[in-house]
Amino acid sequence: TSRSVPRLLSPLVLAGLSMESLCTISAQAVVLADGASSDLCTLLAGSRLPVALLQPGSDPLGQVLPLLQRAKEKLGHQISSLHLIAHGQPGAIFLGGQRIDATALFAAAADLARWDLHEIVLWSCHTGADPSFAAVLAELTGARVIASDQQLGSQSQILQSGNHRLALSDLFDPASITRWGGSLINEYD
Repeated sequence: TSRSVPRLLSPLVLAGLSMESLCTISAQAVVLADGASSDLCTLLAGSRLPVALLQPGSDPLGQVLPLLQRAKEKLGHQISSLHLIAHGQPGAIFLGGQRIDATALFAAAADLARWDLHEIVLWSCHTGADPSFAAVLAELTGARVIASDQQLGSQSQILQSGNHRLALSDLFDPASITRWGGSLINEYD
């Protein structure tokens, strides 16, 4: 039986952190996660950053800009870094039960151009194995895009892409990662 996504994570939660503790990570970063993936609930509960869920049943890419704007209003400053948590596969991520590939990105080009981000980190398995997805996302948003070509999860917590090396524990409490015990590999196929 599947668990429902906790109400406390939607649409924007400061994850119980003070602004002081957020600043040690990045006061201008937020986490957006796939709300259709109930397996992520345990992980998201331990977020060190503000979290918002992309809800299933509507355009997932179209939800990003309003969520970024709401985060900006709540936090009182511009959001420059987006950490996107979703299951993935080479050249695609899954949001709201939908496969988002380069074709979907081009279809949403007008929305993506308005995200106004410096950096997008794709925490999804193997998405970077097809570099065209990250290249298209970077072109359409103007942001630097970091994507892994490896599996990511509780047993493989390092996202390495070019000169960038990030750890899942930079975003989430290690106890939450352990309790989650999952991975971000595509679960839809």
